[in-house]
Amino acid sequence: PLVIALVNNNGGSIFRHLPIADGDPELFRRRFLAPRDLDFRKITEAFGAEWRGVETREAFQKEIAAGFGRSGPTVLEIKTDGERSKRERETIWAAARDRLAGG
Repeated sequence: PLVIALVNNNGGSIFRHLPIADGDPELFRRRFLAPRDLDFRKITEAFGAEWRGVETREAFQKEIAAGFGRSGPTVLEIKTDGERSKRERETIWAAARDRLAGG
């Protein structure tokens, strides 16, 4: 068995960490975010694999276990919000900097 965890932020969110992300929002969206709107369920099934969309930690754990019980590959798709993810990471980084600085 093979279980693949696919983190789907609809493409390009890693570029939100570049300085250009703070410039022209429309230019940034068109040139860097590059939304794909791909249907990974159809793509996965076209290759004969199982697809499962998961939204919670519990569902993820359940589907991982189920995937390892199958004879073929399974893709677990976790959809994320790239902007929210960036904000959460910035909050964690700030807290870590404060902690390391003795704050």
